[in-house]
Amino acid sequence: KTYIQPKCSGRTLLCQEVLNDTWVSFPMWSEDSTFHGTRKTQYEEYIFRCEDERFELDVVLEANLSTIKHLEAVQKKIEKMSPEELANFSLTDTLGGFSETIHRKAIYRIYGEKATDIIEGMKKNPSVAIPVVVKRLKSKQEDWTDAQKQFNKIWREQLEKYYLKSLDHQGINFKATDTRAIRSKTLIGDIESLYDERQEQIADGKSPPTGPHMQFSFPCESSIHSDAISLLIYYMKRASSLSKEDASKIKMFLTCTLSDFCYYQRVILSSDDDLSMDSDSDTMEVEQDIKVPVSSAKPVSDKNPLPVPPRHYDNLDHHTMFTNNTIYTFFRLFQFLCDRLNKVYQQSLIAIEENIDTGNTIQDSTAIRLGLKKLPDIHIDEYYPTFINMAKNYMEGNIDSSTYEDTCREMFGVHAYLTFTIDRLVQNLVRQLHTMVAEESCLQLMEHYTSFIEGLSDITTFQVLNTLEIQYQKKIESLLNDENCYKIVMTCNRVLSIELLESEESSDDNGTESKKWSNYVARYCTDDPPQTQDMKLILQDRKVFLKRNHRK
Repeated sequence: KTYIQPKCSGRTLLCQEVLNDTWVSFPMWSEDSTFHGTRKTQYEEYIFRCEDERFELDVVLEANLSTIKHLEAVQKKIEKMSPEELANFSLTDTLGGFSETIHRKAIYRIYGEKATDIIEGMKKNPSVAIPVVVKRLKSKQEDWTDAQKQFNKIWREQLEKYYLKSLDHQGINFKATDTRAIRSKTLIGDIESLYDERQEQIADGKSPPTGPHMQFSFPCESSIHSDAISLLIYYMKRASSLSKEDASKIKMFLTCTLSDFCYYQRVILSSDDDLSMDSDSDTMEVEQDIKVPVSSAKPVSDKNPLPVPPRHYDNLDHHTMFTNNTIYTFFRLFQFLCDRLNKVYQQSLIAIEENIDTGNTIQDSTAIRLGLKKLPDIHIDEYYPTFINMAKNYMEGNIDSSTYEDTCREMFGVHAYLTFTIDRLVQNLVRQLHTMVAEESCLQLMEHYTSFIEGLSDITTFQVLNTLEIQYQKKIESLLNDENCYKIVMTCNRVLSIELLESEESSDDNGTESKKWSNYVARYCTDDPPQTQDMKLILQDRKVFLKRNHRK
């Protein structure tokens, strides 16, 4: 209220009606804001910088052009004057216009330190100084206009390069966070923390939730499962060294055992996806035995074979497996892979539906028409198949990460960040598969799983199945004394449930409580009275027995 408005002599009635003298626009930059959602990414900074440079150059050109027009009008006025009028004519501080600032800045921008003398010369002797200044302003206008054309090419290239990246706010931090999230230590720590929370609730006398600690949904499309298997085998074929026996075990596990457990059709490998190695090495050349009928598919190796479930196994409403840390980590990582492939697949379907519903082709995109985005060379119906092929080439090193990520952004937009770490995820999965065929404990677990499913009859009731699962669980718990034991259940609706079971050590404190209870029962059943004074005090404090039956 105490602020005094500066005077403006150049305003008309219309200016006084529409111009704002009250409100001030104060921009909130990323460093001034405490809300993290407003922070600009580095790619947004590039685009903002381009806009700032373009705006500043436009202001310079428009101010210079305005000064030229104004001085040309003054020059024409001078040309029409008589010698007497010209001798008495001079300019004020506004140089014959309405503003003291605009024209002065334009002259200072060209003449620099000498601008003061030039302005004084224009005021005292305008007929001589103005033509010289106008000529100089026009020369600069042409130079700056040519420079603007060159800058427009540079700005357009930068906008095309950073436009899609500027929209991707999750992709920048996703790589770092996802690398930590898919580590075995992190995955095991996630379920152990959930287990500890329940134990704390029990210790506090609360009723914790029962059932599994984690639940995940697998995609309904069998093609997603097949693509995940294809990526794993493609990577192992080119980036890992396996013996013939281990390769056969992994192939049978992925194509048969895992598919049956997850209620998918068994995967039939193509010649490109099948595991193979150079014949020079002493490792392997796996035959194409996976294309035989399902009923005749058998493990290649007889030593520690991975199971091939019977055909009636699919009739059960759920499948159960008791595992250790390694197999648990594999299932978590495999769920990550299937979930991300499914999201990318669904996003490609959404793009196709939007293209059909709106009736607009991708050429009608506003970003493409403005030159912010290049016209993709991939047809919209081929987005997902192209991504699968690109992922394989990326894992093999045929394309660099920048090309791979930029192409994914062109196809899937802001959802492309899910594809950036597909190579690391596949690599971690393959590492778990190597451990599963190398460790003796994992092979024993799969042998017990084989025995369990082979013991299932064609018609298994719920009571029989429950009894068999309890027996199966006891065997695995005795095998995994010093390691976590997990119960993994896959329902027929493809919902994966994982529960960390309570070990005998944690539940019984190495048998101490059981021994105390056994000693207590033995002393209670004996005819001799308690031999220790402590026991007498306990019986007196805790009225466990009727007084008439208590021996004195």
